[in-house]
Amino acid sequence: ERCYKEKCAIERRNVPPGQHGQGRRRKVRAYGLQLREKQKLRRIYGLLEAQFRRTFDEDYEAVLARVPDALATEGFGVLTEIDVKATLKKKLDVDFRRYKILGACNPPFAHKVLQDELEIGLLLPCNVLVYESDEGQTVVSAIDPIMMMASAGEASPEIKAIADEVRQKLVNAMEKI
Repeated sequence: ERCYKEKCAIERRNVPPGQHGQGRRRKVRAYGLQLREKQKLRRIYGLLEAQFRRTFDEDYEAVLARVPDALATEGFGVLTEIDVKATLKKKLDVDFRRYKILGACNPPFAHKVLQDELEIGLLLPCNVLVYESDEGQTVVSAIDPIMMMASAGEASPEIKAIADEVRQKLVNAMEKI
């Protein structure tokens, strides 16, 4: 039975049901722009997870010892080393796999980017993970600086160029492990 009251939704709308919103474009929000930029970068650079993630059948400690040396060959120093397993054991009394987060920094690039944009410090240093997988392998993963900059929003061309250089240096370091 159809409603003919003044408040009825069918009577209030000036278009037939199912036809609303046609011809009207949605407003693109900041998150949508960031997501679109990130997807565009993935297409342009052909980003593969393999470039920033390597798996080794070697002992965890042996691989972990090689990571700072490989980073150093590309000008990175390890500023911080967070032992997640020890921290979780100490704070929560839970057992966790061997897992370390290394904060890698290339001082000349960090200086350049901080001169251009102070807030970019929120994204520094570049994190490199070393952990033991469920299969007993050792995994080394690094953050992609270009994707990090894309997630931060609009960046200047200078910062994008620096991110591209840092990205290449991290890829080279990952290959040397």
